[in-house]
Amino acid sequence: MKDFKVIFGIFIVLVLYFAFFTSNNITAHKKIDNQKDTIKSNTIDICNLSDKYFNFGGIVISDYYVVSDSLYIDLNRDNLTDCLLVLTPKPLLPEFNNCFSDDVNYCRILVEIINDNGRYRIRNTYDNLIDNIGGVLSEYNGMYKTKNGFKIIHEAGAKFSYEYTMFFDVKQNGVYLSKITKGCNYDGIDSIETYRYLDRSPKLININDTINQNCNCDNIWDKFQTMSDDR
Repeated sequence: MKDFKVIFGIFIVLVLYFAFFTSNNITAHKKIDNQKDTIKSNTIDICNLSDKYFNFGGIVISDYYVVSDSLYIDLNRDNLTDCLLVLTPKPLLPEFNNCFSDDVNYCRILVEIINDNGRYRIRNTYDNLIDNIGGVLSEYNGMYKTKNGFKIIHEAGAKFSYEYTMFFDVKQNGVYLSKITKGCNYDGIDSIETYRYLDRSPKLININDTINQNCNCDNIWDKFQTMSDDR
């Protein structure tokens, strides 16, 4: 009889535990929709990846995305460490190719996360600064700190190749494009061009249009190829 009471008591505890756990999960998912600092997906999602969320440093992010890169940096000159995130839609990854739809324009997102004395909030998101090419073919090559802020690099190619780097200055009220360098290379011959800007908004950039035009390197490649053939 004593063993029965013990077993019954354990059974009741387990029932209450799972009831509480399930209830809290459901509540959390309902609350997510009302949270200010939440990144959701509004695109067609044939695999229902958007039904779940995960937490990154206090920011709630749809499970439709994965964090593919991050850079810890002061983004508003207050001597606190903020963060830049690159979020990639899962359908762009090879392991989720069954979720890919030709009807969707998938976009990688760059997210500015600001540290307000231990509370984290989203300041800006950009869907125009990181390429949207799928899988290993992505031409994004990382974010790196610079003296005045950070830079984002895209590069591609072998014999015909380019490197396209965007430099951003960090100020108290935001980040601004300050410079672009473009390097076109053919078989070891380089051409590097620099374009400078004064506090230009990052929202005016469209990296995918630039990449789709091979960073306007075609004419330079043709010139270098002709030079090489004439050697």
